[in-house]
Amino acid sequence: MKKILLGTSALALAALAAAPAVADSNVDGAKFKVSGSMDYYWRTSDNDGANVGGKGNEIKLHTPASEIHFDFNDVADNGLEYGARVEWRYSSGVDEAWMEFGGNWGTVYFGDQDGAVDGRQIAGASVLAKGLHDTGRWMSGLNLSSNDNDYDNVDSVGLVGESGDASKIYYETPSFSGFSVAASYTPDTSSSFGAGSSDDSGFQNVVEASARYDAEFNGVGLGLMVGALHGDAQSFDGNSATAGADLESDVAWLAGAKVDFAGFEVAAGYGDRGDNGCLKNTNCDMGKFYDLGVAYNFDALKVGAAYFHSELNQDGLGSDDELDTFGVEANYTVAEGLSTYAGVMWANSDDGDTANDDNDSTVFVIGTAMSF
Repeated sequence: MKKILLGTSALALAALAAAPAVADSNVDGAKFKVSGSMDYYWRTSDNDGANVGGKGNEIKLHTPASEIHFDFNDVADNGLEYGARVEWRYSSGVDEAWMEFGGNWGTVYFGDQDGAVDGRQIAGASVLAKGLHDTGRWMSGLNLSSNDNDYDNVDSVGLVGESGDASKIYYETPSFSGFSVAASYTPDTSSSFGAGSSDDSGFQNVVEASARYDAEFNGVGLGLMVGALHGDAQSFDGNSATAGADLESDVAWLAGAKVDFAGFEVAAGYGDRGDNGCLKNTNCDMGKFYDLGVAYNFDALKVGAAYFHSELNQDGLGSDDELDTFGVEANYTVAEGLSTYAGVMWANSDDGDTANDDNDSTVFVIGTAMSF
């Protein structure tokens, strides 16, 4: 299936190169558009952990910020707005794809994309131009000391059981005086593009809901968001040690706030994952996280810093595993669609069970991003 998708995408790109006019065209009133981005950076890191390579250098594609979007939109005679999008990621092929139907009653999405919580999140890193926070792996329950902070998981801070890009149906209301709500339903978090679904992995029947408020008062911008999800943990959950066991249901929530004023941006986020997916009748705790960020815009230059903390006790033994990171970055817009950036992050992970798995690391990146 993926080979077919990749082959189809390659043909589409070849056609685009041969006929640039197709990139933004009207066909019988319908609108077809191609857009995208590309981001490469040089990274150097220094790690003290026993299970991580000490120092490393590489040039790397920034995965979440490097993809091509194919969009189609039209309006039916009865006023129904409809369309579709395919997001093709350079490193892995088709990442998201969905159909959408809308009107003055809101928009319904049907396909593979972020859920009602992830897609509307506000967090401390929201104020940073690049968001150089490598928090994704840790919040999925993995120990930071097993990797070297390569900056690739920077989309957002995740919740265990969150649906990610799994196949779903999603509804979002219009904005009423800055206020909107959204809800999504995902039958199986391990199923994407009709493949990978099973009865014994991931979470089933995941329901996500969120409310968001965005407004401006006398030059001060305000954004508020709260979201929660619930899902049924399956007996396998990706870990053979718990196969067939009775697991806790997935109940998690997060909230965030952001303020803009006089060139400054300040944001904070908090989330709690409870004991979802844990073995029942144990001391397992999937943890919580919070972060805080601040940035300032000097016309084409934006500078910012953010702090992040998370803790969990996935095995229910010993003390909590903890992660603290602090990052500083600068982003400069050279021209329309072209920017360059640099950042440094300091991270400390503390494994509550095994001291040898602790790690202190410093990571520096400098990169260039284009959008088109």
